[in-house]
Amino acid sequence: MDFKKYNVYIWIGIMALLFAVAIFFGKQQEKKKALEERANYERIQAELEKDTFRTEDEIYERLENAIMSGESDNVYMSVPGTFSKEDIE
Repeated sequence: MDFKKYNVYIWIGIMALLFAVAIFFGKQQEKKKALEERANYERIQAELEKDTFRTEDEIYERLENAIMSGESDNVYMSVPGTFSKEDIE
C-alpha cells in the first residue's frame, strides 16, 4: 500500500519537473527571439540612417552622385523634418 502512495508522489514529482523544464526552455526561446528581433531592428535602423541626409550639402551631393551615375527618374533619400518641400526643390 505504501509503495502505491510513493509511486503517485514520484509521478507527480516527475510531471512537475517536466513542466518546469518546459517553461524554462520556453522562456529561453522567447529571449532568443527577442534578441533576434532587436538585432534585426538595429540593422534596419542602421540601413535607414545611411540613406538619411541632414544638411543641404549632403542632399546636393546625393543628387549630384545620382545624376553622374545615371540613376534614372527617381532618387530616394530620407530627409528629416528640418527642410520644407520647397527648400528641397
